[in-house]
Amino acid sequence: MPSDQDFLDFCRKLIHGSGLGPTSPSYMRLISLCILLPIALLMDCLIIYDFVYTKNDIFKFAELLESLSSYGQLLIRKFILIVHEKVIQEVLELRKNFWKYETFGEEHANYLRREMITAIRATQIMVGLVTMIVLCLCLSSITNKEKSLPLESWTPENESVKCVLYTMQVMSMIEVIYLIGTVDSFYVVMCTEIKIQFLLLKEKLRSLRSKETIECLNGLKTCIKHHNLLLSVHKKLNRIFSEYFLVQYFVSVLAACVQLYILKYITVSLEDLLKSLVYLVAVFVQVALFFMLASDIEEEAEQLADEIYDVDWESTSDPKIRKQLLFMLMRAQEPLCMWGGGMVHINRNEYIVLFRLAFSVSTLLGAKAE
Repeated sequence: MPSDQDFLDFCRKLIHGSGLGPTSPSYMRLISLCILLPIALLMDCLIIYDFVYTKNDIFKFAELLESLSSYGQLLIRKFILIVHEKVIQEVLELRKNFWKYETFGEEHANYLRREMITAIRATQIMVGLVTMIVLCLCLSSITNKEKSLPLESWTPENESVKCVLYTMQVMSMIEVIYLIGTVDSFYVVMCTEIKIQFLLLKEKLRSLRSKETIECLNGLKTCIKHHNLLLSVHKKLNRIFSEYFLVQYFVSVLAACVQLYILKYITVSLEDLLKSLVYLVAVFVQVALFFMLASDIEEEAEQLADEIYDVDWESTSDPKIRKQLLFMLMRAQEPLCMWGGGMVHINRNEYIVLFRLAFSVSTLLGAKAE
């Protein structure tokens, strides 16, 4: 079974390979910023320009929205890696101070490792779904004579230029796959780590109930220090992904709305039907990863307050222990929430609201088209 360090190294290697990590070689950074980023921005401009030629064609409008949401996935992840490079590095360094999984025995450690492996497997499934979408898009552009590019955008009549644009789109889509694996894996690993550390912290508090006064006091000081570390890492993580949460919320609503509209109201080929289904499942999985993990941390943080209160503080005569418990209890009672731009609360309830909104908008579009 992988060690604690293996999970951290997994994230470091992906960030390094993106060309935007602190340890990435200069040539990789040059390729990412000076070649791949301009290509993505150019394709975005061509997609936006093509809205002029929709001519009330709702299917073309839906395809352009799909293209725009796909490139939004690329740009927001590049934004995170470029703007929050130092904070990401700080989080990875702070991770080294987390408690070892073996703190309360090997059996408990194996349970925690299985939690982490499950989270990483979910990320790999999502990357697999995105890869299937890319393959479906490329297959659709090959089999459909009316479609010259995988993603809908403005296209000149010149065949040579079409070939160049096709190559650029494929390059961008490959980068999307890699960046989804990189940024989402970092988020999943760190959120799962925080959740695991809260589980270890609660286990530590339970072990203090039968300790002597001095040992209990020292243990409480250790718990308070570790709790403050977790709060600091959570704050930095929320800072890194705050803009992402907000953009991802609207991009996901847009993507789900378009795919639901296509599935409900438009007659499409088998390739397009398969692509829409996989695309919709990928959006569900991707948003679930972000919203569910943030909600899990929030719940574990709430439960910590109960564990602190159960340390049997009322039977101790040492005022220092009562003071330490009160201080930790005050910090633990503050809700540990993640927010998208200070507006979207990242939790399970908002996850359900997101897809209700997408379903409602797709229904309105369908009624308008009829």
